[in-house]
Amino acid sequence: MTIKDQVLIIVGDASETVDTLYPYYRLQEGGYTPVVAGPEKRKFQMVLHEVKPGWTITKEWEGYTIDAEIAFRDINPADYVGIFFSGGRGCINGRRMTTVAKCRFDVEVCGGIYVNEPCVIDRNLVSGRTFHDHGKYMGAWMTLLDQERTKLSSGESSACKVAVTS
Repeated sequence: MTIKDQVLIIVGDASETVDTLYPYYRLQEGGYTPVVAGPEKRKFQMVLHEVKPGWTITKEWEGYTIDAEIAFRDINPADYVGIFFSGGRGCINGRRMTTVAKCRFDVEVCGGIYVNEPCVIDRNLVSGRTFHDHGKYMGAWMTLLDQERTKLSSGESSACKVAVTS
């Protein structure tokens, strides 16, 4: 394991199971070391999100649990080549991104530009709407991670980290 191969996966209580585990294992497949981070270093309960037929809201079922290996306060961003936010809507002012349609307001109120597509790439930000879009945006994210890892391995410094959200 090298620092240039570590990628943070951000979790909290009720993180979506598929949104978390699919990238976790996809990172391993790509030769990266996923590092699960949470508000504190402990076990978190994940959930399954699905809209039942005839429902207009998402129902949550308990999913698997996952251990956060590191607390947010202990993270050194320089130790990681990238980051995965499940459901994250962080620094997006002026950025194009997608998310589940019911969160369009959240994107726009944070200054983002909502795009209703399965994969939206805006510089180092790759986003998808839900776990149903994993096959559309995870490959694009992995490609950006590979490019970032190559830059860092060759000694180039880079302040930009690759992020993905769903």
